Amino acid sequence: MTRPPFDARLPFRQSPGARKAVSLTVRLAASLALLVVSLFPNLPRLVEQFPRILHPERLVDPHFPGSDRALEQLQAELAGLPQDATLKSRVKAVEAFVKKHVSYETDWNLFYGNLHDWPTPAEVWQRKSDDCDGIAILSASLLQRLGVDATLEYNAFHCWTKIRQSQLSVGGAVKGPTSSREDGSVDWLSLAQDLFKARTWTEGLSFPIWRLVLSALAVPIPWLVLRPRRLAKRLEPQTLKKRDPLPGVPRASSSAR
Repeated sequence: MTRPPFDARLPFRQSPGARKAVSLTVRLAASLALLVVSLFPNLPRLVEQFPRILHPERLVDPHFPGSDRALEQLQAELAGLPQDATLKSRVKAVEAFVKKHVSYETDWNLFYGNLHDWPTPAEVWQRKSDDCDGIAILSASLLQRLGVDATLEYNAFHCWTKIRQSQLSVGGAVKGPTSSREDGSVDWLSLAQDLFKARTWTEGLSFPIWRLVLSALAVPIPWLVLRPRRLAKRLEPQTLKKRDPLPGVPRASSSAR
């Protein structure tokens, strides 16, 4: 008895609906994988980010490694303030201190191409450069070390330090709805809504154009190139004996003309 072709024995080859479902799933998975790699080529660093993305407020640490040295330098600069200095004066002094020691740099230049990254305050202080979220995390950590109740506040394109129980902030607060809760944790519904606003994408125009083009091409490529049915056909094992075209009909001799 002749065995059916290899691809015919595969489950997704049994019905047109199943074939379409598998083809759609394979292409969607391939598009998503290419998109992630194009936006976050430093995959080990991306894996580290998962718990930080879920709880960025936990990155604020007043006793981060190296904080003692940072506090010594900060207190030396705060020594010029009067004894009765207001909270606003102290907050502004911390903001000036962070700007003096930490230069602004985009995540994709710091982390081998990754579009976004949540750093620890120790990483920011050691590297002396980061973007708005790193500056906000370090500022909040130092303010908490000084006894100021500070946390993170952010939306889809910017992050800053918020001083609770006051209208003060560090890092240029953005007016309007935010994507963070009062304690600094993520408000996922607000973040999803913020992603569909025009300002979110206009702020992202500093991302390299060639990276944007590459990311845009990552989505249609699998739909143009990947053919699951052709792949299954190529995987079909070559039989040594060809099947008869019609049962009961003798095969023509190779010498026949």
